Amino acid sequence: MSADELIEKLWTVSTINTVLINLLLNSKVNKNLPPLPVVKKMLEGSKKQMEKALSAPTDSFIESAIALTNKTLLQIDNLMGKLYKSTKEEKAEHEEEFLFSDEGLFQLEEEVKKRQEAEVKTKEFQELITEQALEEPVVEEEKEKPMFSNINDPNDEWDYLEHLNRLFDTYSQNSHMLLPRFWHTVARELLSYESDTEEHKFAIKTPAETIYRLIRTFLSEAPFARLMQDMKQKHNDSDLSLSYLDSVKEKINDYYMRVEDDLKNETDSDKVIVKAEHELEIFDMGTANLEKRLLKYVRDVCNSLLTQAKTMSHRNELESIIYAEATIMLSRLNGAMIATPQIEFLLRAMKP
Repeated sequence: MSADELIEKLWTVSTINTVLINLLLNSKVNKNLPPLPVVKKMLEGSKKQMEKALSAPTDSFIESAIALTNKTLLQIDNLMGKLYKSTKEEKAEHEEEFLFSDEGLFQLEEEVKKRQEAEVKTKEFQELITEQALEEPVVEEEKEKPMFSNINDPNDEWDYLEHLNRLFDTYSQNSHMLLPRFWHTVARELLSYESDTEEHKFAIKTPAETIYRLIRTFLSEAPFARLMQDMKQKHNDSDLSLSYLDSVKEKINDYYMRVEDDLKNETDSDKVIVKAEHELEIFDMGTANLEKRLLKYVRDVCNSLLTQAKTMSHRNELESIIYAEATIMLSRLNGAMIATPQIEFLLRAMKP
């Protein structure tokens, strides 16, 4: 037998085995089989090719190999019959289609070449990426800095805390300072945030200035100053318990987060104004046995902020949003104030 004949027979055996293995792997991995008539035709074609190979002169080694493959074909034929009996539904679509000629010769060579070329290209691409990754230094992506950052110590850029300290030194001897101390804590927490731009600092300055004016009014203007002085005479002054502090911090942090979201999302100021109006509609005036003049003044301050928001809505969207969000924050801080037991007791004691 010539070398060419030997190569032809070996190719025949190799081809048939490859296709059968591919068939089994396809059924196992994809859980998907070609239609039964197609498989039958494939097996018949394989048998014909085997018969053709067996009819040609060959040495004993090749003959044994072909005979063994033929036996394997019979076993696979039986196996496929069992598989199809247990299959409830036959699937019409397949990830791969098995191609063969009328004589049973499987056309796999071209498909194998394509896959080999694709594997080579993928390997070369992966090696190139690996080389570039080793050559280029790893640069960590910088996280976007928040618009408002909480800092450990308050930044008294506008001297509000300094002015408040002077007020406290002046009035603490004759006035009950519990209520002013609550709002002083609010001012400190508001100033415990910083921002990089002047326009965003407006969101810090505006409510801090509002609180400063609120405290100054309570201590120095009628009728609030008289109320504070009366309480000093009737009740011992005391420090606030720390239980209220978490509520204050939460509401101020929420304020800065809302402003940041509004500005980043370019929220229309009119929408924020509507939220502020709703907040004032549900403004907490407490129970009937509380002194209402203090609470009414806080509500008036909120209304003033809201008026500013409406005025600026067609001039400066940023400032309009900040005024509206400050309205919401101050209204909710008023609720936190009333919920503080020591202050609630003081407001009841102020009631005539």
